Amino acid sequence: MDIHKKTLNLDQARVSRVRELLGASTDTGAIHMALDWVLDSEVIVDDLMAVAGKGAGKFRDVDSSPSKKAK
Repeated sequence: MDIHKKTLNLDQARVSRVRELLGASTDTGAIHMALDWVLDSEVIVDDLMAVAGKGAGKFRDVDSSPSKKAK
């Protein structure tokens, strides 16, 4: 990890809330964890978009299946 010292103007209430939600022991740790979460989410969204629609027309609607209506 290539760490650089930065001066940022951040809303302390937001940083504190993120720190609490993520269980970070420092503000810097909370920001690193939040950035990692965003980057990981990008990969997940890309993966979901890559498979979106691939099952179209291949799955039946379980709410309208005959076995449910018979019960």
